[in-house]
Amino acid sequence: MSGDERPIVARPVPRNADGTLSVPTTDHGLLRLVCPSWCRDGHTAPAPVDKADICHRSEPVWALSVTEEYGEAGHLPVSFLQFPFRANNAVYLVLEDQPDGDLEFGPNGARKVAESLRAHANVIDGMAVELEQIRGAGR
Repeated sequence: MSGDERPIVARPVPRNADGTLSVPTTDHGLLRLVCPSWCRDGHTAPAPVDKADICHRSEPVWALSVTEEYGEAGHLPVSFLQFPFRANNAVYLVLEDQPDGDLEFGPNGARKVAESLRAHANVIDGMAVELEQIRGAGR
């Protein structure tokens, strides 16, 4: 990279005084958004996006295990996701698959990961209940 080139970095969209966000779109100009209470995405904006591609996303929750092989490692992040300007604008629970590589564990590490995944299953159950409440309230 030469000295006059700057890296493209996603920057959070600043909140307006009333708490809304103004997001630049390619097809509808500057769009003012009211985010649901669970939305923590920050609506990063390296460049304008299509209105249909604007999404609300909650902070991801990770299963966390501490093993001899990897130290502290997060697995299977889960979050709420909504594309409010699409025909199907329902809120969903997203479980992110992590195909970036395999993790190899011995018996103790495998047991620690299994323990963290069992706890994570309880978190996902709780988020499913919250999702029912979100959908029921129409938020």
